[in-house]
Order: sequence, then C-alpha cells, then structure tokens
Amino acid sequence: MAPARQQSGDFSGEPSLAAVDELIGPDGALALAEAFGGRRIYLPKAPGQHHPLSVVVGAKAALIIGQVMGGLYLAVPLSPSRRAQILALKAAGKGPIEIRRIMKCSRSLVFKVLQEAREAPEPEPRLL
Repeated sequence: MAPARQQSGDFSGEPSLAAVDELIGPDGALALAEAFGGRRIYLPKAPGQHHPLSVVVGAKAALIIGQVMGGLYLAVPLSPSRRAQILALKAAGKGPIEIRRIMKCSRSLVFKVLQEAREAPEPEPRLL
C-alpha cells in the first residue's frame, strides 16, 4: 500500500516511482520517467516553479512530492521509450558518447542499456 499524503519528514521507506504515482497520478509519474529516467534525482522540500521537477510535473504536483518526500533521493527507472531510443541510436551507428549527449544521460547508463540488450535472450521463434 502506498503512503498517504503526509507532512514533510513523515515519509517512511525508499521513494519510488510507484509512490510518486500514488501521490500525483500516472501522468506525472510517466513524465518523471521520461524526463529523468535512468538517473537519481534529489526531491527538494519546496521546489520553486522553475525547478526541473516543477517544470516536468507541474508546480502543484512538485509541491506535493516535496511535502511528502522532500529531502530524499529518487532513483527514476529508465522508461521503455528512452531505452528504445538508446538502442535505436546505437542501431543507427551512433557511439556511446554521442548517444549520451543526445539522450542527456550518463555514459555508464548507455553502456548498461547496451550490455543488457546484448545479454537478453533471443526470443523463441513462434510457429503458426
């Protein structure tokens, strides 16, 4: 069960995208995954209207997150579309450094996604 809206400092547990979903809804959680996927972000207690969190999810939603999870870090999972974009850029012949620059993510994240793709088992052919 996700935590109810609580006062600052009362959040128990590790912040997660699922908990953010419970606080601000799936659209906000998806926006966070798209904007910050694959990164660990600091959640300020009182984000201003120009803070990146406010820009992505809206000022009101950012304040709700700050009231409940402010002062903590959130490891934002990589969204499936960002993972697919990294793989598509590699398939188009881009190198890891160029992919990192285009995707605005760390080089280690690019290497991690590429390694996971190499290690993924080939799907079984389906007979019709």
